[in-house]
Amino acid sequence: RTLGIADRGEPIEMRIRHADGRWRTFEGIGTNVIDNPAVGGIVVNFRDITARNTAQEELAREKERLAVTLGSIGDGVIATDIDGRISSINRVACHLTSWTQDDAVGRNLSTVFQLVDERTGRLRPGPAQQVAESGGSAALSEATMQDLHGEQRLIDLQISPIRDRHSEIIGVVLVIRDITHERELEQVVQRSEKLDALGVLAGGIAHDFNHPLTAVIRNISLARFHTPRGERLARMRGEADKAPGPARHRRPQRPPCPPGR
Repeated sequence: RTLGIADRGEPIEMRIRHADGRWRTFEGIGTNVIDNPAVGGIVVNFRDITARNTAQEELAREKERLAVTLGSIGDGVIATDIDGRISSINRVACHLTSWTQDDAVGRNLSTVFQLVDERTGRLRPGPAQQVAESGGSAALSEATMQDLHGEQRLIDLQISPIRDRHSEIIGVVLVIRDITHERELEQVVQRSEKLDALGVLAGGIAHDFNHPLTAVIRNISLARFHTPRGERLARMRGEADKAPGPARHRRPQRPPCPPGR
């Protein structure tokens, strides 16, 4: 086994049971110096790397938990390093940007995540760099982003710095919420409310139009019982009684729009 370590010329790991019954991991590297008269043998160096391996395993589990957490979040999440290169991107952010995770990681943020100026239609810089430099947070409401294929979406954006255990900024994280569908639903509701308001207004106009005629008809009926009978007077009351009749079924007419409107 010692000769094998020396022949490999590179470290190998082995597990050795400790006296307390626990297994520990050692790294060994050997140097063949048999031909050296001063040594005439093989020198093997071992070091205990149990703690290092344990930390690496815990880090791998932590990364896996983080990936699962990011994947289950309903918003898009993109993390970058201090130079603006994407270090992680979740499934929702991939959908919003139309980039795959493999293609996006390692690229500059401005290449994958693009904001558009609504007035000019041109790309505009995002606040990620300012957040990295200032250490503060930034938020954009109802901003417009553009994906890889040029499709635009309405989003709410939150950007915060990422700090290490020494409070040094090592990157930024972007949380992207797609509000395109919500705004479309709000517009539909607003149009529906306007139509309802117009219906109420039309009903009010019709009521105001018919109400005075109802009073006229009632007064004519009362006059019929309180005036003396006479052929001419009766004929006049009858004609007056019939006059409001067509208006009962008449629908209010909207005044014509002036020319040019």
